[in-house]
Amino acid sequence: MKTRSGTLISSVSKSPKGITKTPKTRAPRVQTPRKHKLTLEELYRDPVSPFSLSAAYKHLKSIDSRFEKLIEKYPCTVFEDLTPVQNPFKSLIDSVVGQQVSGAAAKAILRRFVGLFSNPNQDDDFFPSPIDVIKTDLDTLRSAGLSAQKASYVTAIANAFASKTITPQMLYESSTANVVQLLTNIKGIGIWSAEMFLVFALKSPDILSTGDLAVQRGMSKWAGTFVDTKVKGKWKYMSEEDMLKTAEPYRPYRSLFMWYMWRYDGTDLFVENSKEKEQESIKEELQEEEEKEQIKNQD
Repeated sequence: MKTRSGTLISSVSKSPKGITKTPKTRAPRVQTPRKHKLTLEELYRDPVSPFSLSAAYKHLKSIDSRFEKLIEKYPCTVFEDLTPVQNPFKSLIDSVVGQQVSGAAAKAILRRFVGLFSNPNQDDDFFPSPIDVIKTDLDTLRSAGLSAQKASYVTAIANAFASKTITPQMLYESSTANVVQLLTNIKGIGIWSAEMFLVFALKSPDILSTGDLAVQRGMSKWAGTFVDTKVKGKWKYMSEEDMLKTAEPYRPYRSLFMWYMWRYDGTDLFVENSKEKEQESIKEELQEEEEKEQIKNQD
């Protein structure tokens, strides 16, 4: 079977009998605030040829020579191994558990969550099944450190997998647009979460998350237009229209472009004067407020 990046792998089993590949249907329009309305299929086009990291590097460098130094210093490890995750259910639960908490807190909560379930073989890679989760009441789930809202999200994800509304095979084989539609139909999974799943779990090479503040910030710095500002009370560093236009030449490798914009947002690799350094630094007192806005906008 081929991965969604076009690479042949053997680690994903064939669909169980009775489960068929999700048919391609006309995707509904994305219900997000945009000046223009694009369908999911227009936003998320599938790659037409197998992915090559070296070809992706070459393409980025051909568009902008600044990538020479950035790629040399920060190789994109995300796409060094193109094998998709073997347990999409776990990946989605991980993403919910990690919302609005530190990495250390997320690991502790996830460890307690897994500890709620029987692991008779003491398997280090053990993770509860969707059926195990939906048989567990919300109060028990909350005892692991989950908020009431997160516990309901975890249950919603488990229900989707247990009922086979979503299966791993559907996620592996569906178009990018259909994956977004499948995931955002689940309570607690928004556009941003679906996009992150596509990049980090399914290794989709051509995703651009226009709602990600760090990507907005990195792209605006890259373009030399960065200004700390709020639009209608929310942080906005670059419009979606400008982001899509700026990233268009980087198709079909916008996931890599986006990854480097994350890196660029957090590095002074190309900062050459004190004025730019001052602009590059987000004021400490604004950081907490900004992060809260990002979390609020993610889902």
